[in-house]
Amino acid sequence: EPFFVRGYGAAAPAGSWAGEPREAGSLRRLMAAIAPPNAWAEERDALQRRVADQESTLQSVRGVAIALTRENAQLKEKIVRLEAQVPGTDEFVAKTEQLQRLLADQQALLKQKIQGWQEREAELNGVISRLKAKSTELEEALFAQRSAAKEQDALAQEREAVLQKDNLFLRGNLRDMQASPRICASPSSLMTHKVSRAAQAEMIANSRSCEPVIRPSSDMTLEMQQRAIERAGAALHLHQGFNEVAEDIGETFRQAYGGVWQCIVGLHTHTGFFIWRAESSYLNVSFGEIRVLLFKAVAEPRGDIIARSRGEEAVVKDSTMTESMQLRAIEHARAALRAHSRFGDVMRAIREDITAALGGVWTCVVGLEGFVACGFRHPHSAFLYVTFGRMSVILLR
Repeated sequence: EPFFVRGYGAAAPAGSWAGEPREAGSLRRLMAAIAPPNAWAEERDALQRRVADQESTLQSVRGVAIALTRENAQLKEKIVRLEAQVPGTDEFVAKTEQLQRLLADQQALLKQKIQGWQEREAELNGVISRLKAKSTELEEALFAQRSAAKEQDALAQEREAVLQKDNLFLRGNLRDMQASPRICASPSSLMTHKVSRAAQAEMIANSRSCEPVIRPSSDMTLEMQQRAIERAGAALHLHQGFNEVAEDIGETFRQAYGGVWQCIVGLHTHTGFFIWRAESSYLNVSFGEIRVLLFKAVAEPRGDIIARSRGEEAVVKDSTMTESMQLRAIEHARAALRAHSRFGDVMRAIREDITAALGGVWTCVVGLEGFVACGFRHPHSAFLYVTFGRMSVILLR
């Protein structure tokens, strides 16, 4: 590049580091004062090398540009030849666009048809679901009607059979029932007769509007009779099942008069019982087809019952115990029956023996067969219900 020294010299030609000075002595003095000659020579050489490198790079770039230009020209010529070889290009493009439009129209029509089919399918599914639900409701209603009809038929047959038995039995024992404090009635029992919960609720509802009818065998005082009838009427309005009504009446009299009061509630055609009671404590009253028996219990001669049960065979009514646990529990029960003559002592002996043998906290219930009703929560494989003649033993952990 030309080198200028303003005020001292003109432009120097390329390849020289300075122009011809107007006053050579002045320029040399100036250059000598600025920097030593060797430093300027080195800088000149570096600049010349940079210029040479740039010129070489420029030549390379020019060569690449020329090659690319030639290749571009060749491609253009090839495109022209190809366009010349394909006749009717505009017609082909127009036909292609027409086919594309036709395809788009067909796709839109197909989408509309699919959407219509989907809506129809959803509508049909809804109709099928409603039909299935209606069919299920009809089947349930038909099953309920059949079950109710079967239950009513069975209940009617059972009522008729028990009524016949009661009539036959009462003809020969009416005088004993009215004279003896130990009341004996037909062999049918409220404890074993099963009436569905719905049937109980219906019978109780029908009996609420009926006037109470006191049977002649009742020997309660008038005051106690009036209180029992009032409590029975209230219990029939409060509860839906026989057990709840009986428990309500019995608990009320236990709190009012002390002692152990027993109450039996059931159909007036199914009131068989066998009891020992205290004097002037028995009431037999009916509310429509519902009968209520209320009496105060007394000490029962149980020693002879226990003695007779010692030789009876053990009959397992229900159990979740293993066979080995059942055998062990039955052995403890037999030992307790042989050693004691009171229900409470038998119960305690069985409970203590089984607790010592198997561990845990055990509960034992001892009573007469047909007069033991209970409900418990117990773990699996820890329940036994066994009878020895008229004796019942319930054992659970």
